[in-house]
Amino acid sequence: MSQRDVFAWNTLIRGYSNLGHCEEAIILYKDMHFRGFSPDNYTFPFVLCSCSVLSALRECREVHCNIIKYGFDSDVFVQSSLITLYAQNGETLDSQLVFGRMRVRNIVSWTAIIAGYVQNGILEKALGIFVKMVNSGTLPNAITLVSVLPACARLECSDLGMLFHGCSIKLGVETDVSLVNALIAFYGKCGLVAVAREWQILESGNKKGDAKLVLNSEWTD
Repeated sequence: MSQRDVFAWNTLIRGYSNLGHCEEAIILYKDMHFRGFSPDNYTFPFVLCSCSVLSALRECREVHCNIIKYGFDSDVFVQSSLITLYAQNGETLDSQLVFGRMRVRNIVSWTAIIAGYVQNGILEKALGIFVKMVNSGTLPNAITLVSVLPACARLECSDLGMLFHGCSIKLGVETDVSLVNALIAFYGKCGLVAVAREWQILESGNKKGDAKLVLNSEWTD
């Protein structure tokens, strides 16, 4: 393809990134620049993902500069990718800076900053951000709850974790596989092994009603 447009470049970069060929994805991104093509909001998330996998912080900062240069510093999905990348490299201050400058936030950006704090052991701040998110009118999804439950387990906040479990039932996401595993891990780490085992058994049989009864009985014991 001698006349590759931005869509074609994005397709190639995404393909290499998804297949785990992250170095090649970054090389393609640089080659795209060299050949005079300007990246767009579909380019950056996959390039940032590749940087994250390689822990390529220097390349990440270069990409961040280009995000600002090309005017995508207000794109919520690009910014969320930046938050995740910085957090995965332990640069939580940079994550916080990106998040703080966002004019528009969605569940993806809120979840990214919460997960970043939890991954780096800044647990109380993660819980505080969760509260701010809810107060702002944004409801959590299954991924948000999966991200925040480990903070409850490490801080031994069993009541709060159970509250999140109840929240998952109200939102109708309690059967999400990742969330079920996170709940089992949470109950186990909080010493509520019987609840964890019962929940695992009930979920394996997909008995949602019985699962709710287990949760309610634990609250009232």
